[in-house]
Amino acid sequence: MLHHDGYVREKYTRYLLKGEIKSWMLPFLFKLSGEYVIEIIEVLYHNLKLGNTDILKEFSKNNPKQAQRYYGKMTSYWDCYYRDTTLRPCVSREGRHGMKANIKFYVGVHLFKECWGIKQLKRGVKKIND
Repeated sequence: MLHHDGYVREKYTRYLLKGEIKSWMLPFLFKLSGEYVIEIIEVLYHNLKLGNTDILKEFSKNNPKQAQRYYGKMTSYWDCYYRDTTLRPCVSREGRHGMKANIKFYVGVHLFKECWGIKQLKRGVKKIND
């Protein structure tokens, strides 16, 4: 899963997700959740959300330091590479119309929130949902 080629990582991510999720897979899937390759994030999200996410949420709850690290990486990659993909119309306090990036529309946030049970609170504090 540490191959330098994103296409290879995506191929083996798909392979891992073909069958039932086993406990030995969780560290690899969790690490991949912090990927910068959006196609891998999308594959993870669309496959993991279909299954029972309790095992994923339990794993992230038991590994809070890794949860913070991978969530931080995901948000950092969003900021660097995908911010423009989440632009939405907005109106400023002064009434000016414009566009604003909003991370809540990024698939990585949905992956962490819905599949791993992790959401971000104010001031960058991460909370693992029960």
